[in-house]
Amino acid sequence: MTKSSGLLGIPMLAVALLCRVLYRSPWPVLRWTARTRLARVAASAAIGAGALLVVYLMIWGFYSFRFAPTADPDQQFDMQSVVDAGCAIEFNQLHAGQDPSRQQQLDWQAQWRPPIPVRAALWANAHRFAPQAWIEGFVFLWAASFLRMSWLCGHALTSGWWYYFPLAMAFKTPWPRWWPRASRWHSGRGGGATCSSEITGRSAAF
Repeated sequence: MTKSSGLLGIPMLAVALLCRVLYRSPWPVLRWTARTRLARVAASAAIGAGALLVVYLMIWGFYSFRFAPTADPDQQFDMQSVVDAGCAIEFNQLHAGQDPSRQQQLDWQAQWRPPIPVRAALWANAHRFAPQAWIEGFVFLWAASFLRMSWLCGHALTSGWWYYFPLAMAFKTPWPRWWPRASRWHSGRGGGATCSSEITGRSAAF
């Protein structure tokens, strides 16, 4: 249960259910068919609540329904130290190549607030809403994400590039998949059959 990016499934499920609510065709749900918008809303709410409940129980189950990270309830993580480490790493990342004074760092930390997901994790830890080991892992990943070495086209950065994944998709997609798309695009613009047949022939050569 260390894949914290799985939390993105919650808004994705919400968007998918909203789209199904707006779609006007009847919606078969088990032995029942939602024909009206109100019925589709009720079905979406039931599916969303059921999915959240199952996931929540699974998270607790993987940690033996225990809040503390070990069998000793007195042994717990120091969550604030992880947040403070993330704050310091973010400060160093924002001031890379500079030489800020100690007072500048203290002033920045005084006005700094954790992002909303981290504040939500701290609230969950204070109210024992989820196993502490799972919460600590989420906060630790947030802190460690500021300094993750990335490589692209012979260059290395700790902050990454916004266009990394588009380029990765372009590099890793086999060329035969690109040729038919280029052919259809060119034909749609009136490029004629000569270029289209040439592209098709090159695609077949692969």
